[in-house]
Amino acid sequence: MTATADQQASQNRLTIRINVRFANRKKEADNFEKTFEFFYDYPAETQLTGSVLTTALNEIFDRITQDIFNESLAKW
Repeated sequence: MTATADQQASQNRLTIRINVRFANRKKEADNFEKTFEFFYDYPAETQLTGSVLTTALNEIFDRITQDIFNESLAKW
């Protein structure tokens, strides 16, 4: 993401993108198909394993889940 003085990355980013197709059987005008995405930045010297990976996935999935929930209930 950002470079250091010696042209090395100082941060990395994990991005997850999913496609959701939502069908409202009672009101078809509310149907949608949309892409949701979020990211997690971590220091370049850190490996994306173990607790760092778990933290990244939890943060990304929490945000994407909330965005999907909000989009699906926006017209209620």
